[in-house]
Amino acid sequence: MEHILINGKIPLKGHIKVQGGKNAVLPILAASILTKEKVRINNCPDIDDVRHTIKLLEMLGCKVFFINGTVDIYPEKVEDTRVSGEHTDKTRSSIVFLGAMIGRLKKTVITKPGGCKIGERPLDIHISSIRKLNVTIFEKYGDIIAYTDKIKGADIKLTFPSVGATENIILTAVLAEGITTIKNPAREPEILELADFINSMGGKIKGAGTDTIIIEGVKELRGTEYSVGGDRIVAATYMGAVAVAGGKVTLSGIRTKDMKCITDTFRKTGMKVKVTEHSIICRRKIKKFRLKNVNYIETEPYPGFPTDVQPVMGAVMSYGMGISKIKENIFENRFMYVNELMKMGADIVLKKENAALIYGKEKLYGTKVKAMDLRGGAALIVAALGAEGETCIEDIHYIKRGYENIVRDLQLLGADIREEITGEDEKEDGR
Repeated sequence: MEHILINGKIPLKGHIKVQGGKNAVLPILAASILTKEKVRINNCPDIDDVRHTIKLLEMLGCKVFFINGTVDIYPEKVEDTRVSGEHTDKTRSSIVFLGAMIGRLKKTVITKPGGCKIGERPLDIHISSIRKLNVTIFEKYGDIIAYTDKIKGADIKLTFPSVGATENIILTAVLAEGITTIKNPAREPEILELADFINSMGGKIKGAGTDTIIIEGVKELRGTEYSVGGDRIVAATYMGAVAVAGGKVTLSGIRTKDMKCITDTFRKTGMKVKVTEHSIICRRKIKKFRLKNVNYIETEPYPGFPTDVQPVMGAVMSYGMGISKIKENIFENRFMYVNELMKMGADIVLKKENAALIYGKEKLYGTKVKAMDLRGGAALIVAALGAEGETCIEDIHYIKRGYENIVRDLQLLGADIREEITGEDEKEDGR
């Protein structure tokens, strides 16, 4: 069994170049099959979700080479129309292959994806939107089946700005006949990255990041080379680490204008945050003051406060002075980390309206806890960095879905953190 051991209350100091963005690179990897020419993607994070996505590309007929953060994809022979197996079950982002496969082969059968159990995340918006592009699409026995003889542009208005649905519409429509307009699309920075990537292949997408995206269909796309931007959620996690442990850390390689809501929220805790175009310097003198509570945090689609950062902020506010309230509007099961924080001594009350009241405490204490999902696991690491004594975090495979090497990064900053393998895993490894 793999687990992480952390001894807290050690101030952090140093510099971290933030890994490439998970939520940006996964749809970009899927989009690579829209051309038959070589695609190179730089600054790709070496995380489990990327590895599973690469396996899907290989199952479909691509040759893929992943070395030192660079992925070379040769998608000439994509012929298998079925996207299924253990790798769809392990990553929710495999759903973006729906649009990519329709765009490439005009037909697909894709097994409904898995991933963290943080909410239902229904696919109704994906299906109803793609149907408007002259695609026959329906669910049957856990599969999504789609086919068409011709993709046709259409006007689509989303009832909710779903990131996945917006990505799937773009991936389907880029090779359509005519023009597709998306009203009320997701405006997340990762949508803009996907559009920039496809445009570098010869696509014609305008308005990504605004309330209207216009896609002019093209006949074919060419190969390209593209570098993924830094991961704003990982950057926020390390900001949370500094907030609870104290110290001074510089985070670079990120587009900070995409993080304004996050940096503004951390400033409310009393932590000093200095922002340049591509870096954040965060500082907290731990002996001078306790963190201030943030009265109210509410998760919303971009540019609002991101749901992926909510668990980290829950961990931070467990150390705040006073009462904080967090309202979760995106995923109904996002608070699974709360019971684990309470094992460490946190005082949190869950409310019926999918909200949490956090009564900040001066101290939390190390104990054995479990990561229940990706971001909740990261929140436990953050909480442990400020706790007294040793914390053991189990089920860390969730964390590895989105963090390239969070243990290494925090060690570089001076944290007392290590990963260990015990029990059956240890025997299998011959140790």
